[in-house]
Amino acid sequence: MKSYSIGREETCSIKLYDSSNMVSRRHATLNVNGNKMTITDHSSNGTYINGIRITAGTPVPVTRKDVVSFAQTCELDWKLIPNPAKKIWISVVLALLVIGSGLAIASYYKNEHKQNEYRNIESIAAADSLLRVRINELSAKIEKITVDFDSLKVDKSNVDIQVKNKPQGNKLNDVIKDLGKIESYMDEIDIPSLKDDFKTAKQSVEDRVDAKVSEKRVKETEEKAAEYASTIESAAKLMASVKKNLKGISDKPAPKKENKPAVKKDTVKVERNDSIKDYIW
Repeated sequence: MKSYSIGREETCSIKLYDSSNMVSRRHATLNVNGNKMTITDHSSNGTYINGIRITAGTPVPVTRKDVVSFAQTCELDWKLIPNPAKKIWISVVLALLVIGSGLAIASYYKNEHKQNEYRNIESIAAADSLLRVRINELSAKIEKITVDFDSLKVDKSNVDIQVKNKPQGNKLNDVIKDLGKIESYMDEIDIPSLKDDFKTAKQSVEDRVDAKVSEKRVKETEEKAAEYASTIESAAKLMASVKKNLKGISDKPAPKKENKPAVKKDTVKVERNDSIKDYIW
């Protein structure tokens, strides 16, 4: 593997001339391992690939077709980086010429190379088109997720108010427990973060960044959106059950039974007088 230091310092493998001093003394490092290359940013003002700033300290894949700029003031001249593929190609052509059949074989490889280029272009165009379709579908999904989540928040708020006005009881305690579960579902959802991820993925596709990078960003955002949609669906089903149970709870507390003291009946004692006097007129 060959490493190239890039910056304003004289000892750098590739020296950058920047009168504004926006470029760091040792701005970045380009590592070349055969046909694979990565660039790592070490600067304060950033390294950009096709206009997108890369994360400092993290090796990022790069190709000779990419436009690499430093602090957005200087661009990398790929001519300064030896191309192993080009050297191999030249060696093969010279060897074939020495044998005597070089021209014919060179013409064959040239045509084959063009066909491969056409196939690659068609493949890249198809992949790019598919990514754009996925981005549009993802945009619609995120919009629906946002609307569904906002609706869930409104339902939660309305139900919370109803719960406060209901009398305490075992049924109400069950409702309150379910509301706690719904709230935990809602805490798992971060709509602003999802929209930021989508914005990054969309920008990556529009700027035609490395296909693998764009594919990864789109896929990760799709997975997060699917997870949020499933969580909202589970919370919505539980909310429907909560509303149903809440309707079955009376708004008035049950009347308390009063313990009335037992009423004692007065007894009248009647005495009989069977005296003869009672029969005298």
